[in-house]
Parts: sequence; structure tokens; C-alpha cells
Amino acid sequence: MSRDSIPTIPTLEKICDAFGISLAQFFAGDSGKLDLTSDQTELLDIWDGLEVKEREIVLSLMRSLKK
Repeated sequence: MSRDSIPTIPTLEKICDAFGISLAQFFAGDSGKLDLTSDQTELLDIWDGLEVKEREIVLSLMRSLKK
């Protein structure tokens, strides 16, 4: 990979997935959390304290609610 190359969005998504962050968080840089509501901030705080299996359960539940 050349220093002059620009990664594609799918590549950036894979990098973000590996670090457990969103693309928005990646591009926000050091500015901290994005402009979130108190409910969204609470959800992220809870998410940060969950184990991997618990996160899978929450994601499954949320995906089922989305349909």
C-alpha cells in the first residue's frame, strides 16, 4: 500500500469494526462523542460495559425491532 493511496469506504468500515467504532466516530477524531441525546449517550455508556455475548443479544433484539 502506497502512502499516497486513499482507503475505500468498505476498508474504513472494516478498520472501524476492528476498533469497535463507527465511521462517524472515526471522522469525529478527538472531538469526543458526537452530538447525542441523553438517551443515546446512556445507550452507548451501557453498551461499553457489556460483554461480547451481551452485545450480540442486544444487537439481535434491536435488529428484530427494526423490522
